[in-house]
Amino acid sequence: MCGVAYNVLTLFTITTVICLHYYVLIQLVSLINQIITKASTKDNNWGWGNNETNNAGGWGNVGN
Repeated sequence: MCGVAYNVLTLFTITTVICLHYYVLIQLVSLINQIITKASTKDNNWGWGNNETNNAGGWGNVGN
């Protein structure tokens, strides 16, 4: 009887570990998908394209 209980406990533990790994993998893929989706909506020049900065004249103008 103890052998049956041990086998059931072993099978339950292995199944639980596999399910938890699957759950963590799904959550990781979902997180990466959200990061990629948010990154693709951002403009590609990373904010360097506008001139609305503190140095509105730019770096090349000497006579500021």
